[in-house]
Amino acid sequence: MLYQLFWLFLAFSFLGWCLEVAATAVRLGQYRDRGVLHGPLCLVYGITGCLITIALRELSGGWFFLFLFSALYATVVEWIAGHLLEHYSHTRWWDYSDCKWNLDGYICLSASVVWGALGLVTVKWLVPLLMRLYQLVPAGLAHVLLWIFAILLVIDLLGTALTLGGLRYKLPRVDKVNNRLANLTLRMGLWIFDRTERRMRTKAPQLDLIRPKHTKSTVFAAGCSFYKIFLLFVIGAFLGDITETIFCRITAGYWMSRSSLVWGPFSIVWGLAIALVTQVLYKYKDRSAFWLFGMGTLLGLSLIHI
Repeated sequence: MLYQLFWLFLAFSFLGWCLEVAATAVRLGQYRDRGVLHGPLCLVYGITGCLITIALRELSGGWFFLFLFSALYATVVEWIAGHLLEHYSHTRWWDYSDCKWNLDGYICLSASVVWGALGLVTVKWLVPLLMRLYQLVPAGLAHVLLWIFAILLVIDLLGTALTLGGLRYKLPRVDKVNNRLANLTLRMGLWIFDRTERRMRTKAPQLDLIRPKHTKSTVFAAGCSFYKIFLLFVIGAFLGDITETIFCRITAGYWMSRSSLVWGPFSIVWGLAIALVTQVLYKYKDRSAFWLFGMGTLLGLSLIHI
């Protein structure tokens, strides 16, 4: 199961990268590497695709709720990923500020509709197709190949982290592998760009391989330090355990321990949920209570459904 899930993660990440490169070529007439890593992968697509595949597989028989929850999950992931990427790379990787019904320029209604449609296609048709392709490869060979891809992914992640931290040349071997991955990505991206322009039958503009830099926005979760988040995690885990224990006593008529994963009176799920929602929404602490309640409810529903 883990091998199959990792295969889907890689496939979604690669196909998402291809889609982003082609869409950028159509929209801007330029080639731009849309991935954070050196290799040809968009991890947001991989994470979202696996999340939708696991959480919404029971909805594959219909289309409305599959479309709706796919749009919701993808939008939440895109919003969180946009903030995290800008915070750590000081670069705004996409901007919907010119679109109607956008939030922070990271998400908008039209993009959510597209994600819902992609989620629908993914669960109904793409996942079965990818699993059939996976089954064509002998199990032993498939496992070896996936381990190789996993090692390359770890090296790429390490190299990307070192680059963001200004320590790129501390590990020359890692840097060498990442340079080769970057060259492969460039060749693949230019190939997609060239084929896309041929399809468009338009005059090819001059390629622009430089990502536009934006002025760094206000610090994400300013004033919300690690110690405060950890304290909220502990308090939330404790109060969550108390709440569930009392609720169980009222509804079932007897006392039951609702602790999860640990022996003490702590519900890890509640603690993680409160810490995550606080980290995500702290930037909007000056918004109205109604707005915060609504966004907290949406995030909570997403976590519960997972």
